[in-house]
Amino acid sequence: MSNVSDAINNSLSDFKLDLLGVINLFGGDIAVSAIHYCVLERRRIFWSAYLSPGSFTVATKLLKRTDNTLANSLSPGHREEYREIVGLLETGKYFYVGLLSGTRTRVANAISEAALNTVEKKTDKIILPVTEKNETARVIKVDVLDVELNPEERDGKPVVSYEMLPRWYDIIFPIITLGVFGLVVWLGDIIGALIVIIGALSNLLLTYAACASGCRYMEGSPSSASPDGNAVVKNELSPNQLWVVLGKEDAMQRFLQRPIIVHLDKYWSIVNSLVGLFVYVYTAFSIVALPLVRTPVQVMLGGLYFIGVFANITYARRDGDALLLKIAEKDMKLKYKESLKFPNRASAVAFCVLRCRNSKSNSSNLKLNLDDLLPTNTPVWTQYGLLLTHMAKPEQLRLDYEKTIESLNQWQDRPDVNDIKEDGLWKRLIDDLLLAKKAYLDNQ
Repeated sequence: MSNVSDAINNSLSDFKLDLLGVINLFGGDIAVSAIHYCVLERRRIFWSAYLSPGSFTVATKLLKRTDNTLANSLSPGHREEYREIVGLLETGKYFYVGLLSGTRTRVANAISEAALNTVEKKTDKIILPVTEKNETARVIKVDVLDVELNPEERDGKPVVSYEMLPRWYDIIFPIITLGVFGLVVWLGDIIGALIVIIGALSNLLLTYAACASGCRYMEGSPSSASPDGNAVVKNELSPNQLWVVLGKEDAMQRFLQRPIIVHLDKYWSIVNSLVGLFVYVYTAFSIVALPLVRTPVQVMLGGLYFIGVFANITYARRDGDALLLKIAEKDMKLKYKESLKFPNRASAVAFCVLRCRNSKSNSSNLKLNLDDLLPTNTPVWTQYGLLLTHMAKPEQLRLDYEKTIESLNQWQDRPDVNDIKEDGLWKRLIDDLLLAKKAYLDNQ
C-alpha cells in the first residue's frame, strides 16, 4: 500500500499546470462566443466571476473595438465594429424589396436576421399548393410574417432580453469559484488565491466592459405619407426561400432597415482599454506565478479552468436566434402567420406580390421593384410583371377564383399580349398566377 501511495505522490510532484497550455488547448473562440448577447442581459455581469480560459482573446477583441492610444498600442491593427463581440453585427446576407415603399437594400438588423433564420426552419403551418403535374418541380418556400410597433413607444428604446434570469448555471459557476478561493486561502497559498480571485475579477470586468454600455434601437421615423412597408426578403445563399414581411413603414424600418446601436463614448472606450490592459497584466502574472503555487492548489486551478470551459460552452451553445426572436416578438409584435411551398419561383413571387397588396398610387413602384425578384429581359417576363401589378390592385384582390380567371382572360385580350398569348412560357405563368391567387384566397 505504501508503494502505491509513494507512486501517487511522485506523480503529483511532477504535475505542472501550464496556463498557456490550457488557453491554447481550448482557445479563445469559445470565450468570445460565450460573451455574445451579454449586452442584452446586463445582470449577467454579477454571474461572470469565474476563471475563463480564453479571457486574453476576449480582451484583445475589446481592445480591437476601441480606437485610442492605449488600445492601439496594446492591440494594433484594424479596428472592429462595436457590435461584433456582443453578437449583434448583422451578416448582410439578406436583401429586401419594399414593394410599396420603393426601398431596395440589405437587411441591417441582427434581430430580424435571427427571426428570418428561425422562421425558415418552421414546418408546422406549411401549405403545399403543388399539383400532380408539377410536384417534381423546384419547390420555393414562402414564410409570411407580420410586425407592428406600439404607437406610444419612444425612439431609442433600449434592447433587452426577455429571458428569465438568473438561470441555474448563472449562479453555480461563481459559487464554485468562490468556494475554491476560500479553500485555497484556508490552505495558506496566497499566490494561488490571488490567481483565483483576480482571474474571476478579470472575467467579471470583461463582461462589464462588453455589455454595460448597453444597446438600443436606432432613432427615426418615416414620413407621415409613407405607404405600408410590406416587403419581400430574399437570401442569395437560399435561392429556394422567400419571406413576406407585412407591416407599416415604421415597424418595417426598425425590423429590417435600422441596425442595433451599440455606442462607446469616451468613457466606455477608456473602460474597454483599461479592462483589456488589466487582463493582459493578469495573464502575465499568472504565467509567472503559477510555478510558485503548491501542487494541490495547481490541481484545483486546473479544475477551475475546466469548469470555466464548461461555463463558456454553456453560454456559447445558447440559441442566439431564439433569444433575439423573443425580443422581436415583444418589441415589434412579430407574428408568424403561415408558410407555403410553391412549385417554382414565378408562382412564389406572384403570391408574395398578392400578399403584400397594392394601391393604385403605388402601381409604378410595384412594377419597378419586381425587377429584383423576376427576370425582366424578355417580352413575356415584362408582360408578366405588368400583369402582377394589375392583379395586386385592391379591386382585383377582392375577386374570387372564378372571377380572377375571367379577369385574366380579359387581360389576355389586350393588343400588347397577342404576340405572346400562345407562348408556352406565358401559359405556364398564367397557371402560376392562378395557383398563387388560390393560395392567397385560402389564407385570408
